[in-house]
Amino acid sequence: MSEPIEFTVPGTAVPWARAGVHGKVHFTPAKQRSYAGVLKLYCQRAMAGRAAIEGPVELSVVAKYAWPKSWSAKRRREPAAQWKTSRPDRSNIEKLIEDALNKLAWRDDAQVVSGHCWKMYADEPSPTVRIVGLTA
Repeated sequence: MSEPIEFTVPGTAVPWARAGVHGKVHFTPAKQRSYAGVLKLYCQRAMAGRAAIEGPVELSVVAKYAWPKSWSAKRRREPAAQWKTSRPDRSNIEKLIEDALNKLAWRDDAQVVSGHCWKMYADEPSPTVRIVGLTA
């Protein structure tokens, strides 16, 4: 295994969304395109000049979201309360990260052979991304 690449992006994780259509032209929504740029910036800083991983990759994401404002302090302490079971889908969070880091962290997102994504509530919303090359 290679030395992990790990970084945290402040703010709420943006999930992948279907491309919009304007006439016959397909486009990536601005919010998604902008967030992909932020992911690239934080990843590039964490890589500190390292080359893209060539072999199989494991991707782990901990996506932290702000507590719902309607939840009391008592409800937040319940054991199952930390898990976010509403939208966005876990797979859409992973997909945007996989696509955004193509040609930077890895050559192609097809190299991601193992992945984990946890959606949870926290005081500070932020996704933490951890990338590990699975070959020496």
